[in-house]
Amino acid sequence: MRAAAVRGLGLAGGAEAQAALEAQLEREPSASLREAIQQRLTQMQP
Repeated sequence: MRAAAVRGLGLAGGAEAQAALEAQLEREPSASLREAIQQRLTQMQP
């Protein structure tokens, strides 16, 4: 479920989505989700 949210935010893009992903990256306990968040953030970079 959280992985789907990460994908959705990554696809939505924008400053708010990026900020939400960055905030979640700081507190995410799951290593696999941290990796997914980092990948989405990398893809969002211009």
